[in-house]
Amino acid sequence: MRLFDTHCHLDFDIFDRNLESLISECRLLGVDTFLIPGTRVSAISKILTIQAQYRGVYVAFGIHPFFIDENSIDNLAVLDAELSTHHGAEGLVALGEIGLDKFSHVDYVLQKEVFEAQLRLADVYDLPVVLHNRKSDQVMLDLLDRYSIRAGVVHAFSGSVEIAREFISRGLKLGIGGVITWSSAHKVRSMVEQLPMEAIVLETDSPDMSPQWLKGEANTPKSVPRIAENLAQLKGISVSDVAEITYSNACELFGICDAQSSEKLGSDWL
Repeated sequence: MRLFDTHCHLDFDIFDRNLESLISECRLLGVDTFLIPGTRVSAISKILTIQAQYRGVYVAFGIHPFFIDENSIDNLAVLDAELSTHHGAEGLVALGEIGLDKFSHVDYVLQKEVFEAQLRLADVYDLPVVLHNRKSDQVMLDLLDRYSIRAGVVHAFSGSVEIAREFISRGLKLGIGGVITWSSAHKVRSMVEQLPMEAIVLETDSPDMSPQWLKGEANTPKSVPRIAENLAQLKGISVSDVAEITYSNACELFGICDAQSSEKLGSDWL
């Protein structure tokens, strides 16, 4: 059984001292593939170093809405240059983590400007996007419709079934993680129960969004197997099926390995 953590910030300082042992422990649990999303241009060098050091690690470049500041417009040029330099390299598979967040301290107008500029880059470089979205569903959907985004994932999706349909109809996957294990997450679990498996990828958002058993502690990709178990219970299928389907979905999304063809989503769901 192979598992793919499609969203883990292994470049954050909290992992510096034990990253090698952490990745080894993850592999023993079946978690052998990881995507590190970028959060700012200054982190690109570090995530590329990690990617080069460990098998099964892939990366994305992007400016996260939490890290947007007065320098971000200039940093877009740096991001463009980095994308140009590394485009086509095996390790770079997406543009992200990018998006909109109504809870952020960053001016929302500036967020939209930087987000839209990064969507243009994703279009230019033909890369899938890793999206951060909080309280911005319709604005994000409208902006996505302006560009030829071929694929992507809505990270940590916890919206309604109706909004899920909108994202899926645009060719996006939905990232599902530790929230489904929270005892208070009744609405999220109900929504996930209704999602087609072909639209789901697994993630942790390590070191954040810890599952129920790690509340108050740092999250790691070692949580993926138990998240998969929780998803299997919600969907009424085996854990091995969850692993196989979500791994295939992620591989197809990021174009990094041979993914088994998935059944088309039924038009009755969309």
